[in-house]
Amino acid sequence: MRQIFAVDVSPTNQVSEPRPLHQAASSEAEGEVSPDGKWVAYESSESGETAVYVQPFPGPGSKVRVSEHGGAFPRWSRDGHELYYWVDLSQMMTVEMKDGALGPPAPLFHLLLGSTFDVTASRDRFLVEVVVTPGGSTIATIVNWFEELRRRAPVKP
Repeated sequence: MRQIFAVDVSPTNQVSEPRPLHQAASSEAEGEVSPDGKWVAYESSESGETAVYVQPFPGPGSKVRVSEHGGAFPRWSRDGHELYYWVDLSQMMTVEMKDGALGPPAPLFHLLLGSTFDVTASRDRFLVEVVVTPGGSTIATIVNWFEELRRRAPVKP
């Protein structure tokens, strides 16, 4: 069984004893704290299927199930107003979060993917790990990557 723990880190890099996020009777993984530090999203198998949950962090407060039909690998948008997760590693879902209230899950796109992904601050691009079928080959070409990097992160003189 896997469980999510939290540790406190002081300004002098002293680390507290790890403590469980909560008392879990099932496996939990992929914990991610929201950008404002008030929430944690994670996956749990407590319902018999892997599903995504959100709860106040560091607490107190009860957890809320986010995903309706399973879900895994939750990730927050940079502003914390959306939570993304996978269903069956082929359906990207999004849930809006406003003032601590969760909206209904909504599908974003279908694509056979791996577990690794991230989203830009503007939420209009995703960087994803694509699953390549065994025995096949895939080449991804990114054009003008360095120019885009220079534009987004200019070197200071």
